[in-house]
Amino acid sequence: MSLKSIAILAAICLLMGSVVLDALVITDEEQVDDFIDLLIGQVDTEQIDEALTFTDPAREPIDARVGNREVLFDEGDEVQLARMVREAARELEGQVEEVQRSIAIEGDRADVGLRVRTESGLVDAQMVLRRHGDGWLVSRARVRGPSA
Repeated sequence: MSLKSIAILAAICLLMGSVVLDALVITDEEQVDDFIDLLIGQVDTEQIDEALTFTDPAREPIDARVGNREVLFDEGDEVQLARMVREAARELEGQVEEVQRSIAIEGDRADVGLRVRTESGLVDAQMVLRRHGDGWLVSRARVRGPSA
């Protein structure tokens, strides 16, 4: 095998390796996008449970406001948080259609804005997620809308 053939083969291997590596690495924006995707569409119990994996009040307390109700979830409040999130999801009544989303990531903070349309009307949500290791956890959530 000639030196030129070896060089071409090496270049092809490097290119294939970088494509595979890129497919395996999930960017910060993709992780936050995955979280948002769990909040839209036909929201079901499985999606809610998956969305709750982006919360851990013991590691990242959550300052939440839904309508006029404000709650701070801290260590030991996991059950109360899950109950509140599941109740809110049940009130959405059916399909949740995305109207607009925005994600701004700076360092270990992600600011998320989401507007959705439900059978009850428009709902606006603003959330802050903070990086913890390889993942993101919700630290703040504000929800305004017809049933909030």
